Amino acid sequence: MAVSRSARLRKDGGQNAAFTRTAKAIEAALEGHASRISSARRNRGLLLHRQSSQIKLAAYDLGHRFSGKSRERHLQNYIVNRLQNRTPQTPMAVNVYRWVIALILDECELKFAREVTARWADELLYAERHRMPPHLLIGFIAQAGGSNRITCELENKRVELWLPTHLRWLDAPGEWNFPSAI
Repeated sequence: MAVSRSARLRKDGGQNAAFTRTAKAIEAALEGHASRISSARRNRGLLLHRQSSQIKLAAYDLGHRFSGKSRERHLQNYIVNRLQNRTPQTPMAVNVYRWVIALILDECELKFAREVTARWADELLYAERHRMPPHLLIGFIAQAGGSNRITCELENKRVELWLPTHLRWLDAPGEWNFPSAI
């Protein structure tokens, strides 16, 4: 009988019931996203673009689904247990999407350069700061000017002009002026 990852993590880490529920939810979400990403891999048309778009959408969904202080802590514990010493160097509080992308790539057994995944994570963080719904994510990233412009905007703490002033982020890193889930 196969033992689920959450059961192994519970045995190894002695985690509580809330962590177990979160781990099962993460596994269920990962399975659904992994199947979409693998079908995008088999797509003959826009192979890399389609696959990268599916990875971004999956990471954006998981990042929102498991945001919030307690759920984010469980997500971090799950990723640390799952990836062992292959976790990103960036703290999760700075950019949760780097961690989630690493988890998705591990689940799908894919490898991309660290610079590529860092750009993707910055794109997702920029979209989150603009309260972008998932169905508009890929178009928003393209319209925002691509990875180089988005990275520059993040470093300079600038936002798109159409974003209302009351929705702009606060100066403290990791604390935004909008609900954590879409």
